[in-house]
Amino acid sequence: MAATQGKIFKKLMGASQVKKKIVCVLFILSMASALLSGCNGNGGSGESAGGGEGGGSASVSDEKVTITLGLPQNANVTSYDDNALTKYLEESLNVDLEFVYFAGTSAEYSQQLTLMASGREKLPDVLWGFDGLDHYAMNEFGEDGYFRDLTDLLKNYGHYYWEQFNKLPESDQKDITNKGTNTHTGAFYGMPMLTLMAMDNLQNNMYINQKWLNKLGLKAPANVDELYDVLKAFATKDPNGNGVADEIPLLSKAGGAQDISAYIINAFVHYDTLNPFNVKNGKLWDPVSTGEYRSALIYANKLCSEKLLSELSYSLSSTSEFVSLITPADGIAKVGLWCGHPAVWSSPSTTLLKEYTAIPALSDKTGLGGYTVIRPNTLSYCSYITKDCKYPERAMQLLDFFYKDETVTRVRHGEKEVDWVYDEKGGLNGNGTNSTIKRLGSDAAFFSGNRTWCRNGNSIMTDANYLTIITGSEGRQAEVDRLYTESWNYQLIGKSPGELAVRLVYTDKEYEYRTGYADLYAEYVLESRNLFITGSKNPNDDSQWNEYLTTLKSIGQAELLKIAQDAYTRSISP
Repeated sequence: MAATQGKIFKKLMGASQVKKKIVCVLFILSMASALLSGCNGNGGSGESAGGGEGGGSASVSDEKVTITLGLPQNANVTSYDDNALTKYLEESLNVDLEFVYFAGTSAEYSQQLTLMASGREKLPDVLWGFDGLDHYAMNEFGEDGYFRDLTDLLKNYGHYYWEQFNKLPESDQKDITNKGTNTHTGAFYGMPMLTLMAMDNLQNNMYINQKWLNKLGLKAPANVDELYDVLKAFATKDPNGNGVADEIPLLSKAGGAQDISAYIINAFVHYDTLNPFNVKNGKLWDPVSTGEYRSALIYANKLCSEKLLSELSYSLSSTSEFVSLITPADGIAKVGLWCGHPAVWSSPSTTLLKEYTAIPALSDKTGLGGYTVIRPNTLSYCSYITKDCKYPERAMQLLDFFYKDETVTRVRHGEKEVDWVYDEKGGLNGNGTNSTIKRLGSDAAFFSGNRTWCRNGNSIMTDANYLTIITGSEGRQAEVDRLYTESWNYQLIGKSPGELAVRLVYTDKEYEYRTGYADLYAEYVLESRNLFITGSKNPNDDSQWNEYLTTLKSIGQAELLKIAQDAYTRSISP
């Protein structure tokens, strides 16, 4: 592996258009993989735990034990020890949980874990919520002996996991098994987190100030030309009525799931930021090299140059900064149209959400585009039992317990009978399906306090065990539910290309290559997109556009496309 990593680093150094910080990140990752490869360990073996009946029939001591649990720390949690979720787990399973805190971002906690392993430090018994640890790193840790093979543990001590697994569609069962099973050892190292809620799989949620539209006698835009006219009116006609030119016509965060750039691009060509290659008649192609993509950047550049799309979208980073703009403390709306999560991107005390309504995907001026991106059920492997665990059977019982419906609800909504109750009558949730969870009050336990860990871990999250009845909500929560429901209904009627290259399973050799190039490629695409839109580069300039295309090729576009093509072809083969 060291030789391969050397080749990758050599090629990275040759990509002159990539910022030094990107190269540094990839160098750290390549060094981390090399360190892991040099450590001695024993890999697991045996039949995969990602399929079968399970049963949890083996007996295990019920003596109280202490389990150390490592997790990425969330600053919004006021206490992990004096915490409703912690107490529920400890009392239910007769364990004491001692927490080992890791950094909150995936890059940081992956590096922290690598350094602990390479320094032969003792690892926590359980790692929980490490969803940013990719498939390749999971198998590296497993093969080098840092993660235990969970096959027999899950077969003998799993219960709630198998209850949930056996309810899943065959396609999800197959994906869990295929992606979780190490092709070298046959081991199953990580406990999966599967999200079955379509609402959380939306790429863009767009909200427009309906009060401003009504005041100006406008309708919500349906294409990019109408969007331009609406934004121009928002910028020049004082729609918030305070006599100050303080309106921000259009705002979002650049990058991630809620990126206004991706929303605009989908008015020209289908583009999924997490699954970037499109497919037609079985053949994959890269939209970021197309004329349609360039047209989208030219359009967005026009919005930005005329201050209709705020440059703050490309400079601000913290959620609190966006919250203060979208729901300012003085109660006077400043933003006309924004892309984001209505619960995360608004102040808990705001009443401004009632001014906004969702809008559908846009088309371009010719009627093309109009794509929505609804991703398939999100699957990752995020929780592990380490080689240093003294009580692996009890650790498995702990991880298995997170698949219990009530536990899933507590992880999300907090303490039973305090933050939520079961309602036997049931009602519709934001996805329009049935739920029996009624939330009490308007405070969202998941986002702060000491009732949850403010993070999802291994679980199977469904409409029924994760989403609440919307009819029982009031105030801000009622508006959040309304906006999400409107978004979902609009996304359902949007266009889809039909064939999608998603949830691809790569071979170890393919993963090794992607470890060196995929993040670099994505970073360069995002960086270039932002530079073209903000005017640091000119998307109308052929020489600058061609330079961008040349750099894409130099950092592995063809190779990444071939790897994805091979994985896609395998996925559709009988």
